[in-house]
Amino acid sequence: MPNALLFIHKYVGVPAILNPVVAALEALPGACEADPEFGAYVARKWGGVEPCATAILADFFKHAFDGSGADSWFDAGSCIDGRLTSAWSWTDQWQKKPYANVLRVCGVTGFSDTVEK
Repeated sequence: MPNALLFIHKYVGVPAILNPVVAALEALPGACEADPEFGAYVARKWGGVEPCATAILADFFKHAFDGSGADSWFDAGSCIDGRLTSAWSWTDQWQKKPYANVLRVCGVTGFSDTVEK
């Protein structure tokens, strides 16, 4: 059985996953106001700031906690450990998402590589 320090180390990575998403969502309205062309893109493609933010969050919550990061559904488990694996998997795929350019404009350059996945 792993010791408590292993679990603490693992869960310290949660902010490395969540902080870029939260920061981008907070920056989205200002980015749309500051750059009218970007605001028009968000309105045209997503229907506005709120639907765009909802699409990002819906994808995150759908895929970041589904157990998909493990080698198999059995290995993913149903505990928080399996969900963290899925969340790290989502961070590896964000650049292929339809809203990747929105995240980039809002300041996301990637997710912390300093925390062991």
